[in-house]
Amino acid sequence: MRTRIIAPALGLALVLALSITEVSAAHEGREHLKGTIESIDEATLVIQTVAGEPASLRITGETRYQTPGGSSVDRARLQAGIRVVVEVVEDEDGMRAELVLLPEDAAGATPHHEPVEAPKAGH
Repeated sequence: MRTRIIAPALGLALVLALSITEVSAAHEGREHLKGTIESIDEATLVIQTVAGEPASLRITGETRYQTPGGSSVDRARLQAGIRVVVEVVEDEDGMRAELVLLPEDAAGATPHHEPVEAPKAGH
C-alpha cells in the first residue's frame, strides 16, 4: 500500500523539479533592477537601485521602453527622477537594458518627487 502512494509522489516531484530547472534556465543571464533614473544619455542609463547601489546599463537601438500596460513610451520621455524597472541581460559587453518599464504617469514624463502641499486658502 505504501509503495502505491510513494511511487506517484516521487514521479510528481521529479516532474516538478525538471520543470523548475527549465524555467530557471530560460531566465538565466537576466535580472530585473528597480530604481530611479539618475542619468541617461545616448548609450547609458544610470539608475540608483532600491538597494542604494548605482547601476550603469548599456542601452541600444533594441532597448524597448514601455508602461506595465504594454504601451510604448518614447525614449525621450526618460529623465532623472523617474522610477523604473529594467530587465537587464548580461552579455559579452556587460549589462544591457533590454526593457525599461516606466509608470503610466511617466508616459507624460512626470518625474517622481515628494508630494507638495497646496497653498492654504487666504495665503
